[in-house]
Amino acid sequence: MRTVAGQAILVNVEASSVDFNNMLSLSETAAWLWEKAAGCDGEFDEPALVGWLTEEFDVDEETAARDVAEMVLQWREYGLVL
Repeated sequence: MRTVAGQAILVNVEASSVDFNNMLSLSETAAWLWEKAAGCDGEFDEPALVGWLTEEFDVDEETAARDVAEMVLQWREYGLVL
């Protein structure tokens, strides 16, 4: 993750070729979750992400779970997580 012009951006640098037209822009909350996940050496799952969100922000578990599922789907589509 890098911040470009105040915006958090993810690019899969493990891919055989980097497509700079296919970068993922993150919201402030998604960037916070990415940093939190990176801090645990990639050992996280969706329930952990939901737990982090509900502990840190004023959001109910159902909303957090829905948002995390959508976010993780994007991360998978970009090849950022398995």
